[in-house]
Amino acid sequence: MRIQSHIFAIVIMFLSVSMTVKADNYKVFTEQMPPYNYGNKKGVAVGFCSEIVREMFNRTDLTIKNDISLIPWARAYNFLENQDDVMVFSMTRSDEREKKFQWVGPLAQRTIWLWKLASRNDIKATNLSDAKKYTVGGVYEFASSEYLQKQGFKVDMVSSIDQNWKKLLLNRIDLVSALELEAAFSMQQLDRTFKDLEKVTVLDDRYEYYLAININSDPSNAKKLQAALDQMKVDGTYENIRNKYLR
Repeated sequence: MRIQSHIFAIVIMFLSVSMTVKADNYKVFTEQMPPYNYGNKKGVAVGFCSEIVREMFNRTDLTIKNDISLIPWARAYNFLENQDDVMVFSMTRSDEREKKFQWVGPLAQRTIWLWKLASRNDIKATNLSDAKKYTVGGVYEFASSEYLQKQGFKVDMVSSIDQNWKKLLLNRIDLVSALELEAAFSMQQLDRTFKDLEKVTVLDDRYEYYLAININSDPSNAKKLQAALDQMKVDGTYENIRNKYLR
């Protein structure tokens, strides 16, 4: 009986350890969305939200399986819906998605601004109605560009966002729509500074970016990550990381 009891205790301990490992080891996915998340020259996920998520995990007993993986958004979303212990960022927390996942955040604001060159004193607008007098750069198939058209803006469409910034610098368009960190990053890529730009007015601020977790995952782990993120915002870590992307 002692041998059987001993074997039974070992089996229980093994199962307990296995369950703990499964619950604490997450597959984390993201997509190319610089500067929030994107791959460096070695293919490693970097960027503002990538740094935030890694630091959140560092402050808990949870681990990321094989580091953050960069994959197409549709694949990441499919994994999130259908596999336990999967996380995806940077996810817009919309009403349609609210009950589908667990949420940790916000990781970042999703305030889309209209931007002009700081040197363009001829552009004077303090609201969307005023801004409609000017030409805004847009990108084919971008939701923000379609939104601009529906709002009655004159949209000059191109095939990539970097073309819009180049046209803005050449005064070939008046405004560009972008998130704050995105605008700063784009200026860096063109050997300009964030100070070359000036905010005109908010285009869309309905949502924020979050870390989404499969609905069947252990909810206590979402609470651990949320607590870590909250503490980062209190102790200044969050703001220090963010400021790196606003230079």
